[in-house]
Amino acid sequence: LASKEKTAFTIFADATPGGFLYFLKNFAVTQPNGRLSLYTVDAMYTHFEKALEQDPAHKEFVEAMHKAILVAGDIPQARRLLRTVFIFQLIGHDRLRSRAEELVWALHMGEREVRIAQRSLELLVQKGALRYAEASEEYLLPLERRQVDLDEALERTRNRVRPSLDLPAILQRNVSLPRLPASRFNARHGTDRQAFWRLFRAAELGDPSAFLAKVEAFSHQVRPYRGDLLVAFVLAETEEELQAVRELAEAGSLDHPRLILGLPSKPASFANEALEVRALDRLRALEPPFSDPTSNEYRQVTARLEAARSALRKSFQKLLQPGEMVFRHQGQVFTDLDVKSLQDLVDRVIDETVGAPPALSEPALAFLRDRGHTRRQRQVALNHLLACRGELALRTDAGVTGRILKTGLVETGILALQSEARNWTSFNLVEKVPEQGLGRAFNQLRQKLVGGAGEARTVPGLDLVVPLIEPPYSLTPATVELLLATLFWKWPRELGLRRNWQRAQVEGRPELLEEVIPSAEALFDMVSAPEDWVVLFVDA
Repeated sequence: LASKEKTAFTIFADATPGGFLYFLKNFAVTQPNGRLSLYTVDAMYTHFEKALEQDPAHKEFVEAMHKAILVAGDIPQARRLLRTVFIFQLIGHDRLRSRAEELVWALHMGEREVRIAQRSLELLVQKGALRYAEASEEYLLPLERRQVDLDEALERTRNRVRPSLDLPAILQRNVSLPRLPASRFNARHGTDRQAFWRLFRAAELGDPSAFLAKVEAFSHQVRPYRGDLLVAFVLAETEEELQAVRELAEAGSLDHPRLILGLPSKPASFANEALEVRALDRLRALEPPFSDPTSNEYRQVTARLEAARSALRKSFQKLLQPGEMVFRHQGQVFTDLDVKSLQDLVDRVIDETVGAPPALSEPALAFLRDRGHTRRQRQVALNHLLACRGELALRTDAGVTGRILKTGLVETGILALQSEARNWTSFNLVEKVPEQGLGRAFNQLRQKLVGGAGEARTVPGLDLVVPLIEPPYSLTPATVELLLATLFWKWPRELGLRRNWQRAQVEGRPELLEEVIPSAEALFDMVSAPEDWVVLFVDA
């Protein structure tokens, strides 16, 4: 019913007349004639009445119905019938026709009431409160619903969304920049590292420390993985905005090892195209009849929306032409880059930033974009490891579980074969884990947790996870989970896992630690948000 304050959902929570809670409280389960009591369409009108009266688009229609009620006088059932006709006619849907049989069905009338209602409809027509359309057999209020004009509705919606227009967010959703994978790096190391592009208004770079804090937060985000490098495309609508950012960049105020800054060679504004897309999108999502997928208006606004999106994309694509953007990284300036050259730059910077992490041939360990299927396979493998006591036992046909554990622990020299018997093989921790590759990271983690003096201690999750995912180790989060699982498997009595529900950073409040049984799922959560976890060591 095109109401902003009242919706199909507010009916159910409304305890005033017209609301569903009011109906439940004030009506018996059955009517005197034995029929079941139902919430009917005329009650819906009561719920929406005030909102409809205050809406300029419906004012004439509401007034016409009030006049019809006055004309009807004491005709039985007149008010209920007129309200139902009003709602059917207001909605104006092809499947809602105010024929006699549909009106009495909508009002859930018994046989006697039906006869009265049919006579009342005839009287309402005679008095001029309703008119009868013979072609469609409908009873209608003597006022045609004014067709909603798309351009008028669009202009109203533009005015509504203009103050809160989020240009970067609209562009981010509606335009597609090329993927920026570190292709050569990935081929060498068997992984899937990439850069992540994001759009920023020039004003967002006006405070360099706040902007660099966003870059720093991005670079420390473990999951979901978006990239090792942020490529920031700057949107500048005026020469003054653009020049201010240029000066900050030339002064080195925007330098960060994990940032490539993209500045347009000249100002460009996408505000009008973005406003059109946002207004049409909102119109189609929220404003009847444009939001009804079965209506002609919906099809009309959808066609306009697709055209607006296409215009926005074409306008934005001009920025990606060689010579239109200047890229900066740590004081270096790059011009006339096409997409391939930009991908090469990303590859080089990621190579310099990440270093040389251990190359693992198993996707469930080597990839950073952790897809659900491979994550479940890895968690099955880690739970198998954690369930073993003493040695790691694997069937010779262990499939994916065996492949993951052998790739991560045996091929890297952390575990070695102990025995083979029929269909089983067993592995155990080697006496001296190698000080290169993944073994070096395992030794560092073991030293923090179980090395040194034997006194009890608490190690924050951040101190365990962050050093391993950053250079020089640059491990994937999945590999960190594997190393942690190995330590919990080998030292089950000495190590305890705790979730910290109340971190000490919150002013003066004591930590609130919950004991958690080590599992692949818990380790996934720990590596994803290490600030919420601690590991306890107790000398057993």
